[in-house]
Amino acid sequence: MIAATQGRARASERLEDLVGRFAGRGRTVELGEVVDALGAAGLAMATLLLTLLALVPLPGPFGMVFGSLLALIALQLLLGARRLWLPQPLRRRGLPASALETVVRTGVPWLRRLEAWTEPRRMLPLTGRRARMLLAIPLLAMAFVLALPIPLGNLPPAASLIAISLGLVARDGVLVIVGLGLAVVAIGWIGALILVGAELLATVATLWS
Repeated sequence: MIAATQGRARASERLEDLVGRFAGRGRTVELGEVVDALGAAGLAMATLLLTLLALVPLPGPFGMVFGSLLALIALQLLLGARRLWLPQPLRRRGLPASALETVVRTGVPWLRRLEAWTEPRRMLPLTGRRARMLLAIPLLAMAFVLALPIPLGNLPPAASLIAISLGLVARDGVLVIVGLGLAVVAIGWIGALILVGAELLATVATLWS
């Protein structure tokens, strides 16, 4: 299979270039600067980066922040936008530079393994503009789930978001389908966790009553 899109930089290479721009800039980087640096890379690349950042353990409510940003991306995809727009309060929010470095150190090697199986222009209509607008619906659902503070609940939706966004960047419709399948698994997984949590709470309440 073809490892990368022809004439286009791989997603892993784009992430390395992006993080390289902020090397030595200090302890924090504004989200607005990161978004501006993405430029024409598009909303799919922003989705990939923010999902990887959501998996980095950071102090504070960053899970909710990244989930909200991913929901904003999904809404803009639904409206046919090509570049990410952020309101000023989010643009000014500081992001630890160490988080970007962690994405490259731990996330990029995994992305390269996935990219080795991508094939550009495979089922191409699933990566087009109209398809992206439809994909905004499952992306929005996964962003909402990712923002929820559910223990062990972030990995399945994150896997779905990574597969879909990487499929869009690589223009590989098969990977997009895989991401949609993972979205179904994620919904089932979250539902199971909620049911288990409810049962545990009911058991505790019974013991204390």
